[in-house]
Amino acid sequence: DKMVREFQDRRDLITRRLNSIDGFEARSPPGTFYSFPRFELYNNGERLLSTNLAMELARKGLISSPGITFGSKGEYHIRFSFVSNRDHITKGMDLLEDVTRSYVK
Repeated sequence: DKMVREFQDRRDLITRRLNSIDGFEARSPPGTFYSFPRFELYNNGERLLSTNLAMELARKGLISSPGITFGSKGEYHIRFSFVSNRDHITKGMDLLEDVTRSYVK
């Protein structure tokens, strides 16, 4: 089916891009429209919390959900949707890479 293949392509794109960004580790999610990568980023020696990362991304125009909202084991994760088209996903991952470049792993 054409739509199934399109969403698989979007899933593969976001997973590949997330894994190429320093400090991020993403698995290919089965049967969902969301990616939930783990991240390890530091700001002035302190580990960056998911809420802080999500807020900074929102200020720059990239909407995400902090992992902590899904329970304590979700901390140090962040959720992105890949329902949008591939161009928007690419722009979002470019922005994520730019924002997180200043954090030390």
